[in-house]
Amino acid sequence: MKRKLTGITLIGMFVVSASMAAVVNVFSDDFSDGNRDGWYRTSGGNLAVVDDSAGIGTGNALDFDVNSSGTQRRILSNYDAVELVNIGDSLSLSFDFRITGTGDVGGGFRFGLFNSRGTLQTADATSGTSSSNAADDQGYFGRLSVGTLAEARLQEDRASGTSFMGGTDLSTHATDAVFGGINDVLTHTAVLTVTRMASTNSEGEPLDIPVLSLLIDGTSYIDDPDGDRASPRWTFDEVGFSGGNREANFVIDNVNVDFAPIPEPATLGLMALSMCGLFVARRFRV
Repeated sequence: MKRKLTGITLIGMFVVSASMAAVVNVFSDDFSDGNRDGWYRTSGGNLAVVDDSAGIGTGNALDFDVNSSGTQRRILSNYDAVELVNIGDSLSLSFDFRITGTGDVGGGFRFGLFNSRGTLQTADATSGTSSSNAADDQGYFGRLSVGTLAEARLQEDRASGTSFMGGTDLSTHATDAVFGGINDVLTHTAVLTVTRMASTNSEGEPLDIPVLSLLIDGTSYIDDPDGDRASPRWTFDEVGFSGGNREANFVIDNVNVDFAPIPEPATLGLMALSMCGLFVARRFRV
């Protein structure tokens, strides 16, 4: 059956098109090639690609053994820088994971999106609290308690200290004290998203803020509706993971970073003109 496009239909198509962002995958690693190229330790631990078919179940995965009961261990990888320019732009880190260590770890399993600030990690750091290349990286991360502890947090690393995803320079943006913790060795999924949103400052003036959200196994456990007003971060080129400050060993797989940009106003204008032109052309043919 033929369908006739009316003016209302075309306007509806424009509104839907304008509100939808084209998602661009800027980083992806399923470790199927059997190596960990581009992944680096920043403070020791053991890092290797392993067959985790019996665990996560998709074949190879990246295994990180903290091997420390008192020092936080971290890993990271980089991608081409992405900037959240327009209101509605978002960047999401998604992955599968299993916690393979034992015991209660309040500091928890940590993962996030960061800006390397031009000091890329290019080799493993086998000891110490954190490499100098990683210590100055700024960004946002999720933090999940492991074992019987129950807390989840959304935090910011302001990079004013000497530790990546740790130390005294962390700022907590949201806390869920009843999260429940990860107290098994089963496969879980996580999605951490940073979105540029319009808001106002204390004087009512326009202020764009990065709003954070965290989904675990498809459920929204925690978000940060007030955003980062003090020191907003808009540029990201790095993913980071940590086992906390105890032996919260973990396996990760299917790591993806997806950028969802909102079209520029000029692009929206061209879309509107195209829709109007199509509507006029159809009117003349009727």
